[in-house]
Amino acid sequence: MSGAVILLLDTDPHSRRHIHATLTQSGHRVAAVASPFDLVDMLGKYRFDCVLLDAWLDNTDREELFRLIKQQQPRAEVIYLSDQDVYAWAVDAFRWGAVDFLLKPVDRDEVFDAVQRALAKQQVGLPEPPAAAPPPPAPAPAPAPSAPAARADRKLLQDLLDYHEECLKLFLSLERQNIFLEEQRAQSEGRSVAAEVGKLQLLVVHSDDEILETIKKQAVGIPLAADQVFTGGEVLDLVSRQTFNLLITSTQLPDLDGEMLAHSLKSQYPALEIVVIDGWGGSSASAQILSNSGGHSAVYPLRTGQDLSALLDEVQGRRIHRAEEKRFASMFKDRHEGFIKKYAEMKVRIERDLDA
Repeated sequence: MSGAVILLLDTDPHSRRHIHATLTQSGHRVAAVASPFDLVDMLGKYRFDCVLLDAWLDNTDREELFRLIKQQQPRAEVIYLSDQDVYAWAVDAFRWGAVDFLLKPVDRDEVFDAVQRALAKQQVGLPEPPAAAPPPPAPAPAPAPSAPAARADRKLLQDLLDYHEECLKLFLSLERQNIFLEEQRAQSEGRSVAAEVGKLQLLVVHSDDEILETIKKQAVGIPLAADQVFTGGEVLDLVSRQTFNLLITSTQLPDLDGEMLAHSLKSQYPALEIVVIDGWGGSSASAQILSNSGGHSAVYPLRTGQDLSALLDEVQGRRIHRAEEKRFASMFKDRHEGFIKKYAEMKVRIERDLDA
């Protein structure tokens, strides 16, 4: 099933290029955009069979954007993409009517298979409207409930909605424990279940050559490919052409403010781990990891090579955690996709009655 027209909105340039290449190599025509404004513009110009939509868009009402897509192109199937908090937004995605959700970074088979499933559903087509029938006689109006009864019904519905949320959290926790026990058993039987994180692709921007050599010595047990540049301009050029997992930048660069550079790159490349270091080797030298929200982690001392090793271990631990979360999300989806969709349907019905 090739030759479909697909619209991709992904704020991460590396992810966008990867998904675009995967789908075009599969014979699809793909329009890739980086902002909701560009997506809305494309919706008004062309017809699409499928829309891949980044779930994490700053200052954007995700539900309203979904409704706009379905309003302008009702036959286009929507697949959500996200790199965090998969359970909360997956329920929302199915509640709004998405056909699938994927946790980034997605591999080639994942995105290809998801699009194929979406296109298969899209080919079914919209149902024909039923033939007109004479209207039935109007029923006698039911007596309006008293105000206390109406309030009691609304409270019951809200309590039911809250209870469903608690049940979902408990179910997720129990299933996580179940999968953990299954993996322990697999390991005891000699079967590997370790999360695949790949080589750490590191870029250092700092005036001191010694820091890169120290990193290579301290990265014990971490597969590493490292490079170093000395200016912010070089960083911007390299990051736009190559994929890096980790950027370590000094606050003091000859051409750009290192802190501002870090925040700018984090907004463009959310999956990129960024460490901002102030000094190196002195008593006051320190480092902080930049978060997705733009904040910083706790301060890490950076006086010795051992301090740098601890920082690398922290970054690697975060990468392993994300890989494990992605694997768990994939397993949970495979086992319980029907449950998530049914849960979403019930949530829609309860919320509809609450809004009535």
